[in-house]
Amino acid sequence: MLGGIVGDIAGSFLEHNEHQLKTYNLLTDNIFCEAAVPTDDSVLLAATGAAMLDDSDDFATYYKRFANRYPESNYGPGFQLWLTGESCEYQSFGNGAASRAGVLGYLEDEDDVLKLARKSAMVSHKHEEGIAGAEAMAWCVWARRQFISKEEICQELYRKWNYYVDSKSHDLETINKEIWYWDCSAVNTVPLAIYIAFFHGNNYESAIRAAQYIGGDVDTIACMAGLLKSQDYVINADWQLRAKRKLWSKTPKILDVVERFDARFTYSNLPF
Repeated sequence: MLGGIVGDIAGSFLEHNEHQLKTYNLLTDNIFCEAAVPTDDSVLLAATGAAMLDDSDDFATYYKRFANRYPESNYGPGFQLWLTGESCEYQSFGNGAASRAGVLGYLEDEDDVLKLARKSAMVSHKHEEGIAGAEAMAWCVWARRQFISKEEICQELYRKWNYYVDSKSHDLETINKEIWYWDCSAVNTVPLAIYIAFFHGNNYESAIRAAQYIGGDVDTIACMAGLLKSQDYVINADWQLRAKRKLWSKTPKILDVVERFDARFTYSNLPF
């Protein structure tokens, strides 16, 4: 879970901030500056994890409970309407359902992962693209934890969700130059996050820096890419410590969930 939260924090102060991105040194600047904070992605990812810890599938209750506890976490306008009960049939095609569903991939049974990912999305994202993003992200995490190859995963992504991802599917330099800063659709950003996690760089930090580099919906893309990348690469100890300090000062309930989740669900991915 911490892999997603570190990505969210790292992307939070660059989201939709083209000027900041142009003046930011991606190689040396500290991602844990004062302006970097956990956003709605961390809050709702932790809410999913809390439901798992309680063996519950009542995701609506957990999302509302956590969002109401941290109301200043920059929730999207559609989610805000759902949260207040003004839009019970919120038809979102956005990536919010995907970013919060990834930890469902820590479950052992594939059918449970897909069923619960769909259920977690439908409480607020009833558009099929929003649901597909949640299913794909949770399934990718599950698949890597089962040591399924990236090539096999990419084939299944195309077969099940029509997501085209391979080693040449995305050009980050081109994306960086495009004016796409307000694109938070699942159909575009979920495959991009998977590409970054699978095919960019040989450590966790490279995936987070890549998400920062392309701009746009940085916190959510970095959250998804970071969670998936952390299945194969360890987050360096300093980043883990700094992220936990941020959680302790800003969102202590989330830190508690992270620590309990790790104790129950996390195990080494080494196949020996």
